[in-house]
Amino acid sequence: MKVVILAGGLGTRLRSVVSDVPKPLAPIQDIPYLAYMLNALYAKGLREFILSVGYKSAHFEQFIATQKLLLPDLTLELVVESEPLGTGGALKYCFAHHPAERYLIFNGDSYCDFPLAELLEAASKHNMAMVVARVDNISRYGEVTLRENGCVEAFHEKQPTDRAGLINAGVYCLPGDIFAHFNGPERFSFEQTIMPGLLTQGVATVAATGPFIDMGIPEDYQRLSSQPDYYFPMRPEWPAAVSENPS
Repeated sequence: MKVVILAGGLGTRLRSVVSDVPKPLAPIQDIPYLAYMLNALYAKGLREFILSVGYKSAHFEQFIATQKLLLPDLTLELVVESEPLGTGGALKYCFAHHPAERYLIFNGDSYCDFPLAELLEAASKHNMAMVVARVDNISRYGEVTLRENGCVEAFHEKQPTDRAGLINAGVYCLPGDIFAHFNGPERFSFEQTIMPGLLTQGVATVAATGPFIDMGIPEDYQRLSSQPDYYFPMRPEWPAAVSENPS
């Protein structure tokens, strides 16, 4: 099972507090955020990772070198976009260069704990499975509504509301041939271009088992920085002297 982490965003909303490194490498109590995420997934038994990057990609090379020293049996490949491809274009490019029967997909700036075995089982019965998380305020994310069988009924755009609801947690289990018949542009959004067309085939869902964090804005970055153990049960091992700034 190969894991793709989408880490190529520009991180413009976070630059007021983190300006010198890509968003997934933002320090959380002196440890790169991505180390927390990788260690959480490593603890679930996952070993093969692909980082899809673009913005300031050289910073990830030092990170990979350090992470491989700490977790020697980890396979960590870097796929660099020469220009932004969107989430769909990035996934299609990764799938073409690192073929597999099935993939786990994660956004590189958000996380919630989830039941891996349940997600894989759901994906085996449907074309695609995803994690949904319940949050107190859906206005930043849009909303996911479900059918009685637990499959996605619809994805709803962001609306000015402060009510609670289910959101797309940015965690997917996808078949390797999902782009086999796609003839669109190189740059496209997976969420907007591909996912709506999958609803008729059935997109299974599993519920997050931990709190959801999206550190794309300064307020949530500060929240994560102040209490990382609330979102990640284990503090990763990380050398204090290591910087992710390439010389």
